[in-house]
Amino acid sequence: MVNSFAHRYGYRNFEVGDHSQNNTMVAWLVMGEGYQNNHHAKPLSPRFSHQWYEIDLGYGMCIVAEKMRLLKMRKVRRTEKARFEPMEHSA
Repeated sequence: MVNSFAHRYGYRNFEVGDHSQNNTMVAWLVMGEGYQNNHHAKPLSPRFSHQWYEIDLGYGMCIVAEKMRLLKMRKVRRTEKARFEPMEHSA
């Protein structure tokens, strides 16, 4: 489902040189995985959401699991640049 929809339908935050898209409906169904364009831009980040309106339920679950000491997330510096530059959005 992710490959079928999130690589064809949606919007893009980054110009990454492929056809990846962010698809909110897919993201809600598979806990953030629908933000494929964001993931392709920052593949090492455990967080798929990069805009205030993008809700990444999987990342929220990772935070809870980390607080319960069930896992330890790799820390990605906020200043770490994405592999690609953000696209310009018209208002």
